[in-house]
Amino acid sequence: MAVKRVLHRVVNEPRLLLAVLVADFLLASGLYWAIEGTGPVASMWWAIVTGTTTGYGDYSPVTTAGRGVAVAFMLSMLLLVLCAGAHFTRAVLHDPDAFTDAEQREMLGLLRENNALLRLQVEQEHGAPALESTLARLGEAPVRAEPAPPTHARQQEQP
Repeated sequence: MAVKRVLHRVVNEPRLLLAVLVADFLLASGLYWAIEGTGPVASMWWAIVTGTTTGYGDYSPVTTAGRGVAVAFMLSMLLLVLCAGAHFTRAVLHDPDAFTDAEQREMLGLLRENNALLRLQVEQEHGAPALESTLARLGEAPVRAEPAPPTHARQQEQP
């Protein structure tokens, strides 16, 4: 579960995602340098070309360990670049009129409260059989629930 929490955090925090992307490039180029025996500039070039899926072909691993590093790097970059692209898209397509999560939760609570009050009103004015037949016609379960406690602050009347 710890791995899942870490991945969730990396994927959902853009700055952390960027740091992991940079670290992935540096780690892959360092391993490529150590395993394949190329220089630091050539290794970074290989990491950039491979990580961005450009693939010029001028540098490629020849050892089994180098190929393993390349496969792991390509798969990690696939996930990380997709996540970075999703963050970019969300930032570009941000709707300033969209409801926040807190606003959506408040509206849901108000709708549930309203639903309970309406059920109670129908039951009081028309009786339980009328409520049950109406709910059956609407395809809802005939639940007799007390009104939900208010989810928003109400003014308390002072005596």
